[in-house]
Amino acid sequence: MAFVQLVGFSLFIVASFVLGGRLLLLWRRTHEVPELLIGLAFLLGGGIGFLSWLTLAVALEAGAGSEVGTALALVGLAATCLGALTNGVGIHLIFRPGRRWPLV
Repeated sequence: MAFVQLVGFSLFIVASFVLGGRLLLLWRRTHEVPELLIGLAFLLGGGIGFLSWLTLAVALEAGAGSEVGTALALVGLAATCLGALTNGVGIHLIFRPGRRWPLV
């Protein structure tokens, strides 16, 4: 079962990096803010955030010290939170442009 979880998380991380990278390349051509924000959401939340959480789990299983665990958890939490924030603002700009109440 752990192998299936590892494969699933790994595929999600790879897909997040690929999709986020493609959206950032699209943003370079169009200079539209929603592409930038959703691309960053995938890169930060799905790519870097989940990669940090997966690395944390593997490192703790291997007996890494608490300093390594704390650093990985801090990176994972920061990336995941920034990814969620950029995702929310990007979705707001796509589906509710000009309205202020969804930002609250």
